[in-house]
Amino acid sequence: MDSPDLSQIINILRPTCKSISSGKETLCVSVNYLHRFNNLINENSLGGDMSSSFQVLSNIKVTQQRDIQFLEDFLQTAVNLKIVPDIEKYEGSIDIRKFSGLKNLECQKINTNFLIGLQKLRSQLKQITFTHCHCSIADILDKCAGDNTSKFTWNELKLANFSNNRIKELDVNFDTTPCLQTLDLSHNELTNFNCFNILPNLKHLNLSYNKLVNVPQFRGPICNRLQSLIISHNFLEDILNLASIVNVIQIDLSQNCIIDHKSLLAVSHLISLQTLNLLGNPLTFHPHHRNLSCNYLNKNTATTKFVLDNILLSKSEKTLVGSFYPIKQTSLTSSHNSSEEMNITSVSERGRRVRNVEIKEEGIKEEKTIAASPSVTSSQHLEIKKQVEHLRKEFGESWLNNQSGLLVKDVLGLEHKMALLSSTPYETALENTDVMENISEIKSENLNFETANDQSFENTIKQEETKEPESDISDGEDVYMGGEESMYLAKIQDSDEVFVVVTETHISERNSITSKETARWHNNTVLTCEFLEDSLTAIKITFNTIRRDRKQRIYELEEDEARNLVNAVKDKIINQEPRESKVLKYQCIKCSETFTKNKVVRVVEEPIECPKCEGKIVVQIN
Repeated sequence: MDSPDLSQIINILRPTCKSISSGKETLCVSVNYLHRFNNLINENSLGGDMSSSFQVLSNIKVTQQRDIQFLEDFLQTAVNLKIVPDIEKYEGSIDIRKFSGLKNLECQKINTNFLIGLQKLRSQLKQITFTHCHCSIADILDKCAGDNTSKFTWNELKLANFSNNRIKELDVNFDTTPCLQTLDLSHNELTNFNCFNILPNLKHLNLSYNKLVNVPQFRGPICNRLQSLIISHNFLEDILNLASIVNVIQIDLSQNCIIDHKSLLAVSHLISLQTLNLLGNPLTFHPHHRNLSCNYLNKNTATTKFVLDNILLSKSEKTLVGSFYPIKQTSLTSSHNSSEEMNITSVSERGRRVRNVEIKEEGIKEEKTIAASPSVTSSQHLEIKKQVEHLRKEFGESWLNNQSGLLVKDVLGLEHKMALLSSTPYETALENTDVMENISEIKSENLNFETANDQSFENTIKQEETKEPESDISDGEDVYMGGEESMYLAKIQDSDEVFVVVTETHISERNSITSKETARWHNNTVLTCEFLEDSLTAIKITFNTIRRDRKQRIYELEEDEARNLVNAVKDKIINQEPRESKVLKYQCIKCSETFTKNKVVRVVEEPIECPKCEGKIVVQIN
């Protein structure tokens, strides 16, 4: 290196001396210039020892001596160092031993086999970054690159970045980095990563742009420490293992292969979660993706500024959170048993009724027949289950009502009780509570998860029934489970979308998201059902009711669906029971005109007018 080149470099470095030594800025040098710096200092120092005083040769000017002294001090006090390759290929050693005060080291696109001096700095480095170096993690953490040493603890290391190194599998267990808080392994080729048992202080983990198909199994202290997990751009389908990192705050699952919203059940365990990104997954294309996802968030998210897919939750979305959340979670398996799978159990929030059974001595006649007798054998249990399933298929929606409900009692061996007749299926279902509870016991052996929600116990049974392959009413989401005669997705004019359900006795509306019933009319109250003028997708239905907000509905549907709904409702109008009517005689008070009129019993009475003077003050006469 010629003297003019050294002077120019010193002039560039001198203004940044304070910021480099304080760590505010990073010193970035190429491999060739780093080699020249080392040679110049070694040639002009006694024995190559940086702590010794500079011996000035007779042929070197005093100004050059000061420049070299400044360069030596500058390298010793540098806190942040970044090494980049040159345009010209360099095959010599990359010596960083002159940087005695180094805290943060970053290397890009260099051959780590030529890097020496890392062993000396291992006990003081806080951050290391090796990108595009095509090195393994063991080469850096265990062997200290070109130093090729044995294992030794990195006492101060808190951040390690090994992105873009084509790493296919982990060859270390991170036992030499007990203080590591941030680990970046993005842009590699990892297919499996279950090596976290001895990272007790890890808070931030980046596994994006890899080839993972499952969320890693987190065990040990990391389950309570991890706060941020970025695992985007992988091939994830199963995210059940997320349930173990209970204190995580931020999760990025974008650009993966998550299809069903039911896969988000593990998210309901995360009480501290504040940010969840699902963009780019197939489930985000569901028309009600945000509302369905909110059902699986923990109830604590309603009190925070929760961000879903980079958008804050609205007030209406916060009302949906906590619909499916765990009440009890089994303890996680020990960290010493890595082969045992993690089991997570969710139970229903709604308490089950406890019935006290009195056991009497033999020979004494029991006054009551106890349901679900404990003497039932396994074969009898299966036979009862088959009979109940047959009754459900035969009677459809009303399988627990009236006569079918009595048949179910006979199958279960229950005592017949007198019940009030009711045309409302839900009222009848309440009379058959004992039947429903016994049926739930029969079906409980097939339940994998029970989730706490605000639906009735009968709806929970119906949801489990729809899991049979022959049912095509549900699309697989936790929205609405079938049993009705026909159902149509429609949009109320100037309002939201609803499900219009037509049964043998009623027409009802259900929320398209929660499947909660919002309105119901008896078929006998339907007056008209017709298309609006010059429209094949909008229909108008009028009802005979005293409630103003339910006198009529204007629905917008697809053309085929609209035609089917009109035909279905008109069939109900034709099959309406004839209303009770009779001929009554009236006299007008104003003009004394006498006339007769057919009296029809309606919910809303129409005013009677005199046909002669149109007076509305009339009296009924015998």
